[in-house]
Amino acid sequence: MKKKFLLILFVMFGSLIFAQTKVIKSNNGTAQFENKEMWINVVLVNDLKSTINAWNSVSENETPGIRATTKISLENSFISPFIVYKINSEKISQIYYDCELIEIDGKTSEYKGSKLLFWKNKPQNTNLMYSVAQNYGWGFDETDPEGEYIIRIKIYTDKKQITEFQLPFTFSK
Repeated sequence: MKKKFLLILFVMFGSLIFAQTKVIKSNNGTAQFENKEMWINVVLVNDLKSTINAWNSVSENETPGIRATTKISLENSFISPFIVYKINSEKISQIYYDCELIEIDGKTSEYKGSKLLFWKNKPQNTNLMYSVAQNYGWGFDETDPEGEYIIRIKIYTDKKQITEFQLPFTFSK
């Protein structure tokens, strides 16, 4: 009886370990995720508007150069993840993401983006890369403490979490 109970416990514990989402951590301001259904790239940027304009100004066969950042200051006080993706499967339903800021004390900021959309209308061309439909970012000022912060991005469908990114950056005054 003990062996049977231990076997059941081992199977339950093992399935919990393998069912967990892989957390992708990167210290260089950019990170990628890929599986058979999709490819996702996240880049931390200081100027989201210019990045979106650069992305939208090239032809669909080109990719603009996007500079990643891991530092912000009072002079350059905005940071946002710029997310691009490619869908390799017609079976994928709507994709969402949550975007959170983990402060230097380890607490999650009250300012966060929840259930942000990857697309409004599902991409028809699986050969192209797209940027997300909704973006989110944070501005810093002199009241914010200096130090290392982390942007956490959780990507999911209605049925499951796909992946999680954690990208640290430094704020200095």
